[in-house]
Amino acid sequence: MLISDTPYDYLTAYANAHKVHTDLVHGTIASLAYGIPVKYYHNSLRSKAFQAFDELTTDNEGFMQISAIHREQKKSQMLTHIRMILDSI
Repeated sequence: MLISDTPYDYLTAYANAHKVHTDLVHGTIASLAYGIPVKYYHNSLRSKAFQAFDELTTDNEGFMQISAIHREQKKSQMLTHIRMILDSI
């Protein structure tokens, strides 16, 4: 269990975990971004955010993850899009 007033403590915990069990959408997304397998235990409308990751896989134990190659591709796409927006200003 972790209780903190700063998001950095949570991000550090997610980044250094071996596996994450959570009912938090933002915890799931942070874990996936760090390449940590995560098992999500809630069915909220917010969880539809996971559909943005076409490359998301779920193993037979219910842990979701995204490969390092796909994470880098997604990051590159986002940076290209951000640069395009900033160049248009």
